[in-house]
Amino acid sequence: MRRNILESGNHRGARIAAVLCGLALLAALPVAAANWKSVGPTGGFIPILQAPSEPGRLYAGTPSAGGFGSLDNGRTWRPLPGLSSLAPPILAAVAVAPDDADTVFFFSHSTAGTQLLRSRDGGAHFERLQNGLTPAATRFATLAIAPFLASHLVLGTTDGVFLSDDQGDRWHRVAFPGQEVQELAFDPNGPGNLIAVVNVRPHAPSIWLSRDGGLTWKVTGRPDADFPFLRPVFDPVQVGTLYLVAGSRLFRSTDLSASWTEVPTGRTDITDITVLSDGTLLASSFSGIYRSTDGGAGWSLTGPEPAAIRPAQNVFLVDAALDDTTVGAFALGSSGSWRTDDGGETWVEASRGIRAHIVNSLAAGAAIYTVLDGSGVYRRLPGAGSWVKTQPGTTLPLPFLDFPAYYLRLLAVDPQDPDNVLADLASRLVQSRDGGATWPTRLPAVADQFGFNAFAAAFAPSDPNQVYVAGATTSAANGFENTLWRSRNRGTTWAKVSAFGGIQALAIDPRNPERLFAAAKGVFATSVNGGRHWRKIGRGLPGAGHVIHSILIDPGDPQHLYFAIRPGVWESRDGGTTFQPLGSNLGTDV
Repeated sequence: MRRNILESGNHRGARIAAVLCGLALLAALPVAAANWKSVGPTGGFIPILQAPSEPGRLYAGTPSAGGFGSLDNGRTWRPLPGLSSLAPPILAAVAVAPDDADTVFFFSHSTAGTQLLRSRDGGAHFERLQNGLTPAATRFATLAIAPFLASHLVLGTTDGVFLSDDQGDRWHRVAFPGQEVQELAFDPNGPGNLIAVVNVRPHAPSIWLSRDGGLTWKVTGRPDADFPFLRPVFDPVQVGTLYLVAGSRLFRSTDLSASWTEVPTGRTDITDITVLSDGTLLASSFSGIYRSTDGGAGWSLTGPEPAAIRPAQNVFLVDAALDDTTVGAFALGSSGSWRTDDGGETWVEASRGIRAHIVNSLAAGAAIYTVLDGSGVYRRLPGAGSWVKTQPGTTLPLPFLDFPAYYLRLLAVDPQDPDNVLADLASRLVQSRDGGATWPTRLPAVADQFGFNAFAAAFAPSDPNQVYVAGATTSAANGFENTLWRSRNRGTTWAKVSAFGGIQALAIDPRNPERLFAAAKGVFATSVNGGRHWRKIGRGLPGAGHVIHSILIDPGDPQHLYFAIRPGVWESRDGGTTFQPLGSNLGTDV
């Protein structure tokens, strides 16, 4: 996961993070839709920044809903009016001035590149900072503020390192032209020391050291590890010591990056590292947070055992808090965010009024099902006011292995039976007939078949006994084979029917279970005999090379189709014969 990293003018940094994700359900599309607007909730991976001079002051940017600020440590949030006119770029808060909580910097990402924005009034107004940046510096990865001088900014871009001595009003490039600078970190114990991670060659990062705040650089030591290299983290206690996660392993340097040694953690899935004010190490991983109080010699999983609330699986980021009265840290994972005030011994949820979940999958029929990364499978019945977890824990069993629930990719829900749902799990078509409590395998159908990757499935609205699923079968006899299967008993047994290659989206006429629509790369086709024969249609659609999402048929008019791809939504009013783009302001990442 790539991150925007902040190293600000505080001895422990100012980066906190939370994963926020919402879901927006499109129950029925209007017949005419000239313009679109976001109705929320929205979300994605959202860094949250703490102001060093005012720790209760937080800032956050979102993928589509603008920027937000909090004055009460995240309990309540308000939109930042200065960013309201910038929709729909992806916004990320990247730095707060160490001496002024009202001065905040955001990255605004779009298909055209990245803009650096600055506010000096707490987000009421923003200005674009570009004076002196080269045309090739189209994307920014990191921004660092010098701990010794708040006006001194260092920007890492796709065209090298740029410096500013007036808080971003003017920039000049000082190093690495034509190269991508991924990470920057100032040394809190040596004011002029600055570390950079530079992609001199693709997937071959090197580490560079500056002793004069970024004016001059020399290449230094490099851990013996694979790509990627994540953010360097300085130890606030041990002078000249810093840590780096490289290739999902943890490394330490005690000589300001001249040499590196691996810190044995017993794990190969480390995602981040932080050092607390008392020297405690906290390392995040895909199975939780690990803690060391002896410089990395020994590690233990943090949090009370057992406990319902603690940083669980898929923890992406961990960072020291700014409150000097506690040995605190924040952690960010796929199912929420947490805080510790005792050096990582115990943890509490710290979403502060914003639910932090990644929605991995979603399907709707007689009920709505969703998979929340790191949390499990949830269901909501029509008219119900809340979501209910369908099974305890966060794993789903198959005969040969238990898999994390986030591997489950929901495909289709029975339009009449809320307990009947189809999904793909670890190259198996699985089906639950008990509302998500259990997931027995339906395909592959015979022992010779090694697996079945299900790409799309649909119940016939007029007769839910008729179910279709498209995917790819792998067998010893036939190798890799694109297949379409049909069930006449709601998914209990299946028979193979003919299919063209690589169907990614599937829909059934709401009045005729024999009439199908399907899409593959560069192909949109229909069948009027249950998939036995296909005819190519879809004049006006863009060609191959686009990501295919879904096909939707108007339940009141089977000739009225919607086709969602990246980019955009396309509409047909003649049964798919011809298509045209639908509306405006919808963006390019549908």
